[in-house]
Amino acid sequence: MATLGTSAELGVDGPLRRILGDAFAAREAGDDAVGELYVLWDVQPGTGEVVAQLSATLTSWGFGPEVKRIAVGVCTADGEVQYYTFRLEDGIASEDELVRGAHTMAGRRLDLWRLSEFDITRLPATDDVWLFECVAKSNPDDRRLVAMAQVRQLAAVRDRDGGLVGLPHAERAVSNCLEAIRRTRASRGSAGNKLDMNHVWVDVWPEIDLSLDDIKPLQSKITPLSDGAGIEEVLCQGRFRQGDRLTPLALRFHAQPGAGVTTTVGRPRRSR
Repeated sequence: MATLGTSAELGVDGPLRRILGDAFAAREAGDDAVGELYVLWDVQPGTGEVVAQLSATLTSWGFGPEVKRIAVGVCTADGEVQYYTFRLEDGIASEDELVRGAHTMAGRRLDLWRLSEFDITRLPATDDVWLFECVAKSNPDDRRLVAMAQVRQLAAVRDRDGGLVGLPHAERAVSNCLEAIRRTRASRGSAGNKLDMNHVWVDVWPEIDLSLDDIKPLQSKITPLSDGAGIEEVLCQGRFRQGDRLTPLALRFHAQPGAGVTTTVGRPRRSR
């Protein structure tokens, strides 16, 4: 659920605690509880102080073990929103720094669950890219970079004959992810060359009213972009318009030694 208040209303007896508590109590028996609230901070302090204050506040609310996660959108007077997600364990609220700055559902759309077998460190990148260094829990030598982005607009550019020339927003998202990976590899010198199984995941929000025959030729644009990034896969997924239905599909552009990039199409993998 979403509510709106000011930082002064975050007390144990304040309205936000009461509203969330009532909503949690009304859920179906046995269901986990998650909450989402928005706070208008009159004078917003630095990130460290915001996290400390929110962690202390949510912990003081004393929710039971059924409450697993509370996301807080800290709003400013100019309309900007900074997201913080807190996970509760034994009543203690700790920020999930991996998803700082993004709405909690973004991680679900980008399939962060696929990294559950890795120890993950978030690396610096541009605001529109999530960049993670992933080390397999079962094999410390299995180390890779995963860059993720979301596409919120999808304008198609066509030639005079109606053929698809490009998808600028999607191409820009892929390019930004690849650039983040390249920069990280380059900054590590020879050690960066060992990061050669990297992935790019892009999620398209708008429905895609394009045929697969339109999309597949875009692999010729990804091939030069992926040079020097040690890319194993570029994954683009979204909902394709097929007649009167929207069908979730995933396009995987795989790097093949000596063959450039090949394309496969299938259903997105489901979370476990």
